[in-house]
Amino acid sequence: MKYNICEANLRTLTEKLARLSAKLVKIGAAPVTFQVVGQSDQPSETDASKLIRYYDLEVEGVTPKAN
Repeated sequence: MKYNICEANLRTLTEKLARLSAKLVKIGAAPVTFQVVGQSDQPSETDASKLIRYYDLEVEGVTPKAN
């Protein structure tokens, strides 16, 4: 799936996805993969003179199933 993530939140999200992937590998499941595939600058909702950078993040993974 493709997500549009604000630059301020990108680092936190990628760190959490990396931790999730490590946990999945530890239990023998396929890891979550993610990649930045683009970016765009959009005007701030509160101040139109400011631009906020958004990144397009593509995330792929399979939901693990309990046996």
